[in-house]
Amino acid sequence: MAPAGEDGPHPAVVPPAGPATPPKAEADSHQAGHARGTGRAARYAVLLTALLTVTAPSSDRGPLTALPSHHGTHGRSTSKAVHAIRVTSGDLLPEAVPTVGDDLQVLHPVARGDTLIVTVTLTHAGSGAVTVTDTAGNTYRPAGHIMDSGRRLLLFALLGAKPLDTLDQITVRWPRATHAYTTVDAFRGITAAGPWGAAESATAHGTGTDTVSSGDLPLCTAGDLLFTAVSSPHKPAFQFAAPWQPLTEPEFPSPPLATAYRSVTSADQHCASHGTAPVPWQSITLRLH
Repeated sequence: MAPAGEDGPHPAVVPPAGPATPPKAEADSHQAGHARGTGRAARYAVLLTALLTVTAPSSDRGPLTALPSHHGTHGRSTSKAVHAIRVTSGDLLPEAVPTVGDDLQVLHPVARGDTLIVTVTLTHAGSGAVTVTDTAGNTYRPAGHIMDSGRRLLLFALLGAKPLDTLDQITVRWPRATHAYTTVDAFRGITAAGPWGAAESATAHGTGTDTVSSGDLPLCTAGDLLFTAVSSPHKPAFQFAAPWQPLTEPEFPSPPLATAYRSVTSADQHCASHGTAPVPWQSITLRLH
C-alpha cells in the first residue's frame, strides 16, 4: 500500500500473456500513483492512467460460444463484454490454519482468448509476493492490490488465455497467511484491462456495517464491463447495489470475499462499486474493455 500523499502516473494496463514478471512483491508495482484521502467512510485510491487497447488471440476452436453458468441468466446489455463462468474457487478453511497457497482444479473449461480474473484475499499475511500460474503456461499479471494490517486483497488478470480444461490446475502462492480465499472468473469479449481503483474502510477495527464505494474510475465508457471485489473478515455478507450482478458461492453462503460485475451501457454512468459491508472492508474495482 502506497504511503500517504504519494501521487503520480501508474501503469495499470494489463496486456495479453507475455514474459513473467520477476519474483518480487507485486505490491512494488503499485506503490506509486495512489492518491489516498478520506471520504465519508473510506480512504480510496484511484489510479489515473491511459488505457492501452490490445487484441486477444482468436480461437482455433471456432467461434466462441457461451459457457453454461450456475449464476443465472445474464440481462440484456449493449456491452460486448460478458461474464462467462466461475471457473473455480477454494481454500476457505473453517479454522485459522496457516497456508502458503492453493492448487485450484479447473471446474469449467476456458476457451482460447478468454480473460481470467483471479481474486485473492488473505488475513494475517506477510508482504511478500503473491503469484498465479497454471498448467497451460498462461501468465497472470497483477491488476489491483491493497494491504493494511496484514489483510490483503489482490486481483490478477490474464488476457488472451490459452485454453484450459478440467485436467488443468491454477496455482496461487502467497506468504504464510492464517486465512485465504480465492476465486477465478472467465469473461468473454475483453481486449484490455485497467485502470483499477482501491478503497478500504476508515478503520481497521469496528462493528456494524458500512457504505462501500470504490470511487469513480477514469475512462469508463459504454461497452465496458466493471469487475469489483470486496473482502471483510466479518459477517454479514457484502450486499451489492443494482445494477451490479453478484457472483455468488452456493457452497459458502457467507465467504470473506464477494465479487460482482456490471456492464456500462451509457457514458454518463458512474464507474464505481456501491453497497454495504461489515467493517473492516477492502475493495478493488477493475475496468475491463
